[in-house]
Amino acid sequence: QALKSVIRENTKKQPGAAEGRQNTPSAVPQISAACQAEHSSCAACGCHQEKRKDDFKTSWETGDTDSDAQVGDGRGSAGINAKWKAAEALSAEVRSDRKSKDDSLEGGGARNGWPDLLTAPWPGIPLAVIIIGLAFLLVVGLGMAIRQALLLPLFRNYAEPFITVTIETLIAPGIWRNILIGEYGFLIKGLEWPLALVLPYVFSFYLSMAVLEDSGYLPRLGVLLDGLLNRIGISGASVIPLLLGYGCAIPAIMATRALPGRKERIITASLICLTIPCVSQSGAFITLLAEQSIMVVFLLFALSLLAIGSGGLIINYFLAGSMPSVIMELPEMLPPRTSVIGKKVWSRLKRYLSDGVLPMIGAVGIAAVLYETGLMAWIGRGLRPLVTTWLRMPEEASVPLVLGVMRRELTIIPLLDMELNSLQLFVGAMVGLFYVPCIAVVVSLAREFNLKTAILILAGTSLTAFLAGGLAAQLGRLWF
Repeated sequence: QALKSVIRENTKKQPGAAEGRQNTPSAVPQISAACQAEHSSCAACGCHQEKRKDDFKTSWETGDTDSDAQVGDGRGSAGINAKWKAAEALSAEVRSDRKSKDDSLEGGGARNGWPDLLTAPWPGIPLAVIIIGLAFLLVVGLGMAIRQALLLPLFRNYAEPFITVTIETLIAPGIWRNILIGEYGFLIKGLEWPLALVLPYVFSFYLSMAVLEDSGYLPRLGVLLDGLLNRIGISGASVIPLLLGYGCAIPAIMATRALPGRKERIITASLICLTIPCVSQSGAFITLLAEQSIMVVFLLFALSLLAIGSGGLIINYFLAGSMPSVIMELPEMLPPRTSVIGKKVWSRLKRYLSDGVLPMIGAVGIAAVLYETGLMAWIGRGLRPLVTTWLRMPEEASVPLVLGVMRRELTIIPLLDMELNSLQLFVGAMVGLFYVPCIAVVVSLAREFNLKTAILILAGTSLTAFLAGGLAAQLGRLWF
C-alpha cells in the first residue's frame, strides 16, 4: 500500500491531458526501456503507470514476480524474498536518485552505506549478538554497582534504622507493629524491594534501551530478524513490542496494535506474557542469581529466548489465520543525543515510580497482613504438594506464588530471604519467568483482545511455569 501511494503521488504530479498540455518523455517517471517503447504513443495519459500498478498488485497477491517464484501465502522464505524483489523493482521504477544537501542529515545521520551492514546476515548477526551482549552487561554491571555501592548502604545504614526506631517508639509490640516492620514489614520490605533492589536495574535498562532507540538500531534489528521471526508466525516489526516487554508488558501489549494481523498480535502478546520478564522482574532475577553466578543469569535469559522460539512455533501451529506482509521504515542512524536520552530515562523512571513502586508497596502490605494473621500459613499448607513435592521448594515458597498474581517481581524477591540452594534458586527463577502475568496485564489483554484470550494466556503461563519448574527440579535432584 505504501509503494502504491508513492506511484499515486507521482502520477498526480504529471501534467494531465485535460489541462491541454502534452507530457514530454522527460516528465514521465523512470521506467524500463521496453515499457517506455510500448507506451510511447500514450505517455500523456499515464496508462503505463496504471498498468504497472495492476501488474505489481497481481504479482504481489499471487507471489509471481519476474521469475517463476511461487510464494503461496507469503509465509515461506521464497515468498518473502520474491515479494521483497517485487517491492524493490517497483521502487526503482518510480524513484530517481540524486545527490543533494538533504542526503546528509544534520548530526551525521545516515540511511544507506554502513548502516546497511546491520541488516545483512553478515556481519549483521554477529554485530547484533555483540550489541545486545553489551547492552545486557550495561544493565547488570551498572545496576549492580548502583545497588551495592549506593542504594543498599543508604537504606540499611540510615533509612531502615530510622524507620524501625520511630515505629518502635510510637507503636507497642503486637500485630500492628509486625505489619509495619516485621517479617514482611510494610515500611521496610515495601521500600527496600522496589527502591533499593529493583530501581538500579530499572535505571540501567531504560538507559540502554534509550541508547538503542535514539541511534536508530532497533528497526534494523527487526529487519535482520524478520526471516527468523516469520518462522514462528510474527514479523520483524514484532521486535519492538517484544523489546518493550522487557520494560513493561502493558505498553508492549498496546504496541501490538501497530501489527497488521490479529494472529500476529495474539502470538506477540502471548510471548510477552509467557517468556519476557519485565524490568522489575529482570532486576529481581539479577539480584537473586548474580551473586551466586553471573552465568546462571545468562542461562535464564537464554532460556527465555529459547522459550520465545518454541512457544511461537506451538502457538503459530494451533492458532488459525495468516500473516500479512509488512513494510518497515528504517530511520537514519544517528549518534545518541544526551539530552534526548536523559528525557526518555527520566520520563520512564517517573512512570516506574507511579506504576511500579506504589503497587508493589501495596502488594507487600497485603502480604504483611496475610503473614501476620496466619492466612499465609493456611495458603502454604494448601499448596504444599505442589511446592514441596513437585517443585522441591520449602513450604514458605508458596508466599511468592500468591504475591506474584499482584506483581510479577514478587514471585522472585521473597526468595532472597530464604535459605535456598543453587538448584532451588534456579527453579524459583524459572517458575517466576513463566508465571502468571500480574492483574494489570490480564486486564490489558482483556481490553486489547477479549476475556477469553486473556484467560487462555493466563492458563497457559501458569501451566508452563509449574511444568517447566517441576521438570527442572525433578531432573536437577539427579545431580544435586
